[in-house]
Amino acid sequence: MTHAIETTEQLAALFGLPGEASLKKEVQYLHPAYQALIAASPFAVLATCGPGGLDASPRGDAPGFVMVQDEKTLLLPERRGNNRIDSLRNIVGDPRVASCRRGPMRRSTAQPTTANCRHGSAPPCTSG
Repeated sequence: MTHAIETTEQLAALFGLPGEASLKKEVQYLHPAYQALIAASPFAVLATCGPGGLDASPRGDAPGFVMVQDEKTLLLPERRGNNRIDSLRNIVGDPRVASCRRGPMRRSTAQPTTANCRHGSAPPCTSG
């Protein structure tokens, strides 16, 4: 038997309230613990939104390839690969991005909830 969920109220009735710990870990800056996880991670996923819909692009390199500039700014290199530049095209049209990464041998993730990304000479990306 399947049930269609059509409202957030129906969804909340199924799951109840979020746990206190999950609410406390959501912050509007890159907490030092998240900064350490980002620095140790060899893998990240960059999510963007473009005319064709949502895109999640895996990125990887040696730990530290995503650099923390400050508590609001991540620097993610764009590597030459297949030259599709889907993520960059999407960011030019819609600067909202999200990212998730997993550190080695950890059971936690660092996941900024949203980010505003600028390109060119504009201010850098900021998480929020």
